[in-house]
Amino acid sequence: MELQEFLKRYNDGERDFSGIVLKAVDLSDTELTSIDLSDADLSNAHLTRTDLTDANLSYTNLNGCRLLNTILTNSNLTGTNFRNSNLERANLSYANLIYASLANTILKFVDLTGANLTGANLTDANLTDANLTDALFCNTVMPDGQIENDPDRVLTAEEFLRRYAAGERKFYGIVLRNVDLSGASLERVIFDKVNLSNANLENANLESADFSDTNFTDVNLSGANLDYTKWSGSNLTNANLTNARLTSIIFDGANLTGTDMTNAENLTGSDEGVVYYNTILPDGTVKTDPHHAFLRKMWELGD
Repeated sequence: MELQEFLKRYNDGERDFSGIVLKAVDLSDTELTSIDLSDADLSNAHLTRTDLTDANLSYTNLNGCRLLNTILTNSNLTGTNFRNSNLERANLSYANLIYASLANTILKFVDLTGANLTGANLTDANLTDANLTDALFCNTVMPDGQIENDPDRVLTAEEFLRRYAAGERKFYGIVLRNVDLSGASLERVIFDKVNLSNANLENANLESADFSDTNFTDVNLSGANLDYTKWSGSNLTNANLTNARLTSIIFDGANLTGTDMTNAENLTGSDEGVVYYNTILPDGTVKTDPHHAFLRKMWELGD
């Protein structure tokens, strides 16, 4: 796609540009808020002072880009490739940088307030005078190659259950990877930007829970009570929801790639903007959205 056509379509209200190729373009001083550029290739692009607030840049190739003073507040940067890029004075506050590659980047004076850096790679990055207030470090590779973990936010199952039993219901930005919460009673719990990848929640009671932008990759939710739950923007890639209860679910914006819902009970609710790719429905049929099938084919050809 040519740059002018891209800008016209954005200005006309289009927001989904996932998988687009815009190598070495100049988008400096452009407002692109709430745009979806997931899986796009913008390598060597000029994005100085570009406003990408609330953008989806997950798994986007930004290798070798100029991102000076770029605004990426609250953006989804999961798995994004920033290698060899200059992000001096960029604003990445509250961005999701899970498994992002920031190796050999310039991050001088960058604002990473509240950013989630779980699994991010910062090898040889320049973090001079960066603001890391409340940033989450979990298995984060630091510039010197050391692994950083935040003991106050990486919780054990025991500590999490203790806090829930004491009356705490809202959990923001914590990490519960690989924990065993099978059979736990967690009604009305609120998870916001929580990492639950590979957790075991088999037969758990999560009725009326609210999960926003939460990572459920490879989670076992078999037999769980998920009635009246909300999953806005959450990632359920390869999650096991077999035999789960799914009454009045709000899956809006969720990623259900490879999710298995075989024999789940009473799947009802809304699914606006859901990613379906090799998703197994309760009756055993496999659902793939044609748009996402096309993108996946393009990725495979690109490989």
